[in-house]
Amino acid sequence: RVASLGLAPAVLVACFAELPVAGLTGARGLAPLADPQDPAYAWIRAQPGRFGILELPDWPTGGGQQYEYKGWRSLRYMLASKQHGRHLANGSGRIEPFLWRRFRRVEPWTDEFFAFVAAYFPVRYVLVHEGGIPEESRDAVWARLETGADGWREVFRSERVRVYAVDRSFGRGT
Repeated sequence: RVASLGLAPAVLVACFAELPVAGLTGARGLAPLADPQDPAYAWIRAQPGRFGILELPDWPTGGGQQYEYKGWRSLRYMLASKQHGRHLANGSGRIEPFLWRRFRRVEPWTDEFFAFVAAYFPVRYVLVHEGGIPEESRDAVWARLETGADGWREVFRSERVRVYAVDRSFGRGT
């Protein structure tokens, strides 16, 4: 039968052989994958109109910001974005949005950070994943967001994700 297929027996043996490959030795320091079944995604999907969203944070759970991992952090949100079908400002695969590299150099949750989001990202909502915020920073981040002083207003909360409406005109002059 092997001859009738035009293949040498050695080719078939090689196709069925298993090559020993070492397993991966651990995670890359990323925040946990967003749960595609999180109620926040259903809420976003139910909102009318066409709009973009931004998912944050964009750094690993441990709080380190190793440069070599920054290119992978937004990828975890791409899978979950299939649940809501909205435009994801975090980018798509290896395609980064305009000014994304500059955004990654901004210190998270500072005045410059909030101004950057309002000025450069055409988003209606920002989803903030608690699991990606280092534990020692969570209270300060939530306290700042609760004030609404940056034009962000909480509109939905699930167990792990808070959704904020972004007033993109906030803080601008006439």
